Amino acid sequence: MSLHDGHRDRMRDRFLQTGFEGMEDHEALELILYYFFPRINTNTIAHRLIETFGSFYGVLSANPLDIEKVEGMGRKSAVLLGVIAEAGRKYFSESKSAMRLPTLRAAAEYICPLMYGLANERFYLFCLNSNFTLVHREKVGEGSIDSVPVYTRRIAEIALRHSASYVILSHNHPGGDPRPSKKDISITLEIIGALRPLGIGICDHIIVADKAYYSFLDKGNHIHTLESRGMAVAAEDSLSYLQLMSPEKQDEE
Repeated sequence: MSLHDGHRDRMRDRFLQTGFEGMEDHEALELILYYFFPRINTNTIAHRLIETFGSFYGVLSANPLDIEKVEGMGRKSAVLLGVIAEAGRKYFSESKSAMRLPTLRAAAEYICPLMYGLANERFYLFCLNSNFTLVHREKVGEGSIDSVPVYTRRIAEIALRHSASYVILSHNHPGGDPRPSKKDISITLEIIGALRPLGIGICDHIIVADKAYYSFLDKGNHIHTLESRGMAVAAEDSLSYLQLMSPEKQDEE
């Protein structure tokens, strides 16, 4: 066994004992890349990735098309990192799929991890029954860094197909500012107008950006239909977003 092989075995043993706890960002990446580069020193590549994207989180949040441009990487190895990031989001969201979302905090804590670190905008629809239990989740649009096509008719069809009593809308702002644009507000009004005649209420529209989110509702503890609050008030609440953490953690800080 070479010294190189011994180092890899020691890294694997560390992972089995403690996971990524205690590992530096570049070490975690180095370990992942072992399984794509069996004969190459992945430490150097891991350092380049961190230098380019800033952190482990930054690397896994990056667009694979940008990752493959880093020296030592390529299309297949970049896709590997993209797959790991997507797998983490899917695992976290599906582990909580059979759940009630009766409050804004419950909805945000479920929705935000699904959106974290995405390079492009995505628009999701969450269908709830009359007890505010999640019955279906579907991505209804994906676009560029600053826009996403939303199809009102498709949203109505999905909500009817799953017998939704309520829906929650959500999309992300990759630019980092969760406040709604005029287009966000107009799209929300359009969807409200389409669903109201069908007897389907919109609980909220949550915009996710980095580790913050904006709620069009964001008043009181319980979810009610958006119409009961009024879109004009939502549009004026430019600072109406919260850090995704419990009140206890906020007090500690």
